[in-house]
Amino acid sequence: MIRLILTWMVMVLLLSCSSTPQRSVTEEDDFALDLEDDGDKVDDKGYFSDLQRSDAALGFESSFPLPFAVGKSIDRFETTPEQAKNPSASVISVMLGTCKFALKTGPVQVDRYILAGQWIKLNESLPASVPVKLEPYMDLNLKMAAKLVVDIANSDLPTCRALLSGRRVYIGRFHLNKSRVGLLAGPGYPRAVFSSRSMEPRGKRVFIRWQPGAAAPMLIDDFDFPATSESGIFRALMGEKGYYYLVFQPALRMDQVDEVMIKIPFSPDGRNRKQNRSRPRRKQDS
Repeated sequence: MIRLILTWMVMVLLLSCSSTPQRSVTEEDDFALDLEDDGDKVDDKGYFSDLQRSDAALGFESSFPLPFAVGKSIDRFETTPEQAKNPSASVISVMLGTCKFALKTGPVQVDRYILAGQWIKLNESLPASVPVKLEPYMDLNLKMAAKLVVDIANSDLPTCRALLSGRRVYIGRFHLNKSRVGLLAGPGYPRAVFSSRSMEPRGKRVFIRWQPGAAAPMLIDDFDFPATSESGIFRALMGEKGYYYLVFQPALRMDQVDEVMIKIPFSPDGRNRKQNRSRPRRKQDS
């Protein structure tokens, strides 16, 4: 009798489990990141407020001044050369619909790479004022990345706020491929130059996003992180000895538009959305 009761309980349990609905992933389950949500109203107040606070707290630390010591070479500079200090900003003037603002490079970080069948990044970005030790005749491969910031004149704030508040608008792809880079040799050391570079990478996508109630907008990338722009990898072959400082002058540019003034059609009612995804008109076309 007890065995019969146990058998009956097991059968009930099996039937209960088999009848439980199992949810499967179908075509209706959309896990894609919408990268073309240009100009749409967004309501992510908590997330973007946290992002702005964390970005302000963590910052984007500059790698300059950045010295390199080859072999057992010592620093013969009396003081840090002015050319080797934080690079001056590169600026692009943007007219987005009726909103005028400046897109600028901020602090610049330097990453070191090795070539082993493919480019491999070494560790974290190089810290400022800490000499990088290099072996004689070693290859030096560097990539620069700059944080992007937006600057709006006080007179243009009302217009831009009315147009962009609560919106996330795609601006374009931006890069630092046309930047100038060099190595400043210490007294008595041989000259060293960057003689080649990797293929120019495509620019990184940049969006402007104005949090409702915020005093100014912020620039973000595809993943809603603070926007940056990068160069290709510059390569130099070091000699037997030498002590150098890296010199860098960023040149911020939009993909396929070698201009420092660009005009991007945009209307909040969506009439220019298709145009907004195409190549911006050059200054001489306006």
